[in-house]
Parts: sequence; C-alpha cells; structure tokens
Amino acid sequence: MMEHLDELTHWLYAVKGLAEDQFAAAAAHLSDCFDCADSQLHFGRLDAGLRELALVAGIPNVSEDPFEPSDPFRRRPRVSPRASGARKLTREESVEALEATEHATRRSEEILEAVKKGAAIDAILSELSIHDPTDRFALLYALQEAGRRSAENPIAIRAFGDGAVEWIRLQHASVKDVDLAERHVPGLLLRAHAHLLVAMTLLWLKEFARARPRLIVAYRSFARAGAGEISFALVEHIESQRRSLSGEGASALLLATRARNTFESHGMEDYAARATVSEGLAHCALGDHEAAVLSYRRALPVFERHEIWSNYIGALNSTANSLTRLGRFEEARREYARALRRFSHEKHRYLFGYVRIGFAEALFAAGRFADAARAAGQAEAVFEQSGLRAHQLIALLLEVESWARSGNLHRARARLDLFRREVERDHALDRVVQTELVAALSGTNPDYENVSSLRRRVEGLLEERYRA
Repeated sequence: MMEHLDELTHWLYAVKGLAEDQFAAAAAHLSDCFDCADSQLHFGRLDAGLRELALVAGIPNVSEDPFEPSDPFRRRPRVSPRASGARKLTREESVEALEATEHATRRSEEILEAVKKGAAIDAILSELSIHDPTDRFALLYALQEAGRRSAENPIAIRAFGDGAVEWIRLQHASVKDVDLAERHVPGLLLRAHAHLLVAMTLLWLKEFARARPRLIVAYRSFARAGAGEISFALVEHIESQRRSLSGEGASALLLATRARNTFESHGMEDYAARATVSEGLAHCALGDHEAAVLSYRRALPVFERHEIWSNYIGALNSTANSLTRLGRFEEARREYARALRRFSHEKHRYLFGYVRIGFAEALFAAGRFADAARAAGQAEAVFEQSGLRAHQLIALLLEVESWARSGNLHRARARLDLFRREVERDHALDRVVQTELVAALSGTNPDYENVSSLRRRVEGLLEERYRA
C-alpha cells in the first residue's frame, strides 16, 4: 500500500488537478485507507465551501457558478420583515401553546396512523380546525414525521401532502391576523411543510420536474413565515437531491454543502448525515463516483447510531450503485447484501424493492445473469404489491433480459409474454415496440445488444406513461 496522501494531493484530487495516472493511484488508495478517505471528504467539502463563499460574496466572473442569475436557490431568501417583527406571545399565550403541543403529539400520531391505514385524506383533515392551536400543531408534526417516513409509502404520503395543501388553502381564507392559532403556527409554515412533503414523495416516484415548483413554494413560504435557516436547509437538501437525480450535479453539490453546514452548526448530526448523502448524489451526478462512495460511507455509521434504517439502507444502496459504476462489482454485491439484511420487508417495503432492483443491476453488471433474474423477479413482486406500476414492469423487463443472457430462453420468453399482457392491459406501450422485443429474443441466438437498447428505451416510455 502507498503512503498516506499528503495535503497537496488531497487538494488536487478534490479539484481534479491530478494527472490521470496519479488520480487512479490516489483513488485506489482512498478505497482502502479509511483515514485518507475521511481527510479527502474534508478537502472536497472545503472546495465546495469556497465556491459557495464566492457566490455569496458576489464575486464576478466566477467560472464555476452553476446557478442561473434568476435561480431561486442561488442564495437563501430574506425573511419577511413582517414575519420577523411579529408580536411576541404573552405569558398566558405561551402556556397555552405548550399545552397545545403536548396534546398535538398524540393527535399527530393518530393522523399518521389513519394515513397508513388508507383512510380518506379529506375525512382525516375534516376533523381539524384551522382556528385550534392544538390542531395546527398536530398537522405540523404529522407533516414533519410523514417526511421522515416518505420512503415507506410515497403514494399514500403524497396524497396526505396534497390534501393538506388544499385544506390549508381553503381553510386559511377565514383566518385573521389576530387569530391565536395563526400566531402559534402560521399558515405559511404549514403550507411550506406540506409542499416540502409532496416534493419528497415525488422524488421517490421519480417525478423530478413536478417536485421543483413544490420546493420553490416551500422555500419562499418559509421566508414569508419568518422561519430560520434550518427550514431553508431542509428545502436545500431535498432540492439538491432533485438536481442530482436530474443531472444538475454542480449546483446540487453547493446546495447540499450549504445545508450540511447549517445542520452541523446546529448540532443536528442525523440531518447532517442526510445532507452528506446528498453531497454523494451530487458527486455521482458529476461522474465522481470515488467521492460519492466516500460521502455515503461517512454517513452510514451516523444512521446506524441513530437507528434511521430507511436512510441507512438508501445510503448503502447508493454506495453499491457507485461501486458498480466503478467496476467494483463484488464490493457492490456485498453492500446490497448488507442492505437486504438490515430492514423489515413489511415496514420498508418500498426500499426493499429499490434495493432489490439495484442488487439485480449489480449482479447483471457482474455477469451473474441467473442471480440477476431472480433478484429482478423479487423486486417486481414487491413493486406490484406496492402499486408502483412503472417500477414493476421495468423490473420484469430486466428479469426477461437476465434470463435470456443466462441461456434460459424458455423462461425469458415466458416472462416476456407476461410483460406483454401487463402492458396491453394498461395500454402502456406501443405494439411496435413489443414486436421489436419479441423479434430481438427470437431464434437460438438473440440480439442481446438490441435487447439492452430496447429495454432502456422502454424504461423511459413506461416512466413517462405512468407519470402522466
């Protein structure tokens, strides 16, 4: 093993200033040396922090400025003077607020339990009064906790968020500025959290474009409500993920670093770890999978300490994905295997499907096609149970190609027949594309390159079809 990296090498690695052979040697060392990996994460953050400072200071001609001048996330918005100058609560009002929060905790749990059981959102919200401080606190707590559970059932939680947005819009028209409930929990604060919740679920459902306006509304509503920097950081953290998943890695990295710095300054270790994962996603979008792996692995022990298993599994899944892209297939397989042992199939059903499909992709990339087919089949079953139709069909198509490449053409064609029946039931795919798939798998020597190309094309078509 080479000696530890010196500070200059760390810095040049962070800013992509090393020659190709030097970069490869440093990357190999970082994959084996945890001390240097920790140091490298620091230098990467320092680079991002310096670029963020340049933007905040308004330094002209900053060549690395990834934001458009009109981008609402380029700088944090100013808090509304009216909100920041709001009248303070009297002693009696403060006591009443404390009592309201105590009752609201139990009520928020009842709301979430009703959402989990599939109760009608309108019925749940109709029991709340916009003029009751306890009900406002209960809704606020329910929205915040639902955000932490968004991976468990994004469809139901999205419906809750959308219902809350509409309920707030209709009910808030009757509220006066002197209303005590409004001073305890401003309607704008509820609105911000509801839109933020919807955006989080949209990311899970891969509806990235629809998440953007929700996040902008949340960002601006927090400012108008007089919220602090933690609220802004919450939105930036999610917006960073949205941009990374949309291929906008440079601005995503700055937003994630800005959010992480805020969380760390407030001692919020668990949220800082979440933002560290967002930094990893941004590195991934920029093609720097070595840096992404370092970020993900830095966050894992924090999630484990706090027993935040949804995030733990997500970080493991992302780690394995980057390792697969780096060609380190056996490492990726081990990471996915760890993820699958870490959680309850029932409690984290959605994550189970996402990890299974990632596991299948890793096995496929490693040439273990029969194993990839079995993992894809398991993912397909989970997505079917969860009602994620596009994901179900995409997993089924990966299973088809995996069986074909394993040499089991009979099984591949049987699963393709099932795929065709499913898409025809929903009118989800043009018959011409289906015919092309059948033709590519015909005979004793299928055209695997064409099969792969068609599969990727069909994935995009299915995502568009079920997003509409």
